[in-house]
Amino acid sequence: MPTYRARPCPNCSYYVGFTVGRRGSSSEKFPVNGVCLNCGYRLPMQALVVGRKRRARRIGGVSLRAVGKPSRREKTDPESQPDPEPAIPAGHRDYAVDLRAIGQELEAMRVARFNLECSGVCYTVWPQETKSPADEAAPKDNPLRALWKRIRSGMDAGAPGAGSPPPKAPQRFGGSDIDRIDRAGKARRQPGGTITDGHALSQLMRTLGTLIVQRRQRLLAVSWQPLSIGVVVETPAGKRQLDLYRHDQIYDFWVKCYLRRAGRAYSDVPT
Repeated sequence: MPTYRARPCPNCSYYVGFTVGRRGSSSEKFPVNGVCLNCGYRLPMQALVVGRKRRARRIGGVSLRAVGKPSRREKTDPESQPDPEPAIPAGHRDYAVDLRAIGQELEAMRVARFNLECSGVCYTVWPQETKSPADEAAPKDNPLRALWKRIRSGMDAGAPGAGSPPPKAPQRFGGSDIDRIDRAGKARRQPGGTITDGHALSQLMRTLGTLIVQRRQRLLAVSWQPLSIGVVVETPAGKRQLDLYRHDQIYDFWVKCYLRRAGRAYSDVPT
């Protein structure tokens, strides 16, 4: 699973994932590669050039330090340190429940690509691409996944919201909206009467939320693409990072979670 650094995009205010490579033995350049998950903005640089360390000049017994370089006292004095970034709130919502509810709504809207941003207990989703019924009925490269699609197409034919046109404006989900969607989903589900599709968007998003909660991270954004899933989180140390997953990786995590919930495995915890 690749991990990158994440910063706000100067073009669209979403998130740019970037890496700073390692320099070679005979080179003083660090290659930089970064692109925005939303608008495709690329960083206007290709490498960082590191110069040689210069000796500090002394005038009248006083050393002239480089601008911005902290002294030894500043490094150890707690009053001179900047305020740390806010820690993960103890009472945040369950990302697994929230993302599953949002995934159920996006499934009804037939959304295939989207960008999601999390701000506290509110989620904003920007749909980018939708699937037509013909695309869903077409066979996929994976025979098992095609079978799941055919089974679920018969189950969800009468589900509320099926076939509704995709929205053009960003969709916002608050705490009350997610609770309403979750209650409606529980009312439609019957114990032992349905087959759970691990490839469904709602199940994959639920598994993604479970991973974030287990790692004690704070969710910032999700970029859902056909071939990859970019997740921007804030670690317990206060650092923002971008994790890239493949869909099959999230599905493997879902299988482990499903077996654990069913009591068929005891130590298979996603890591």
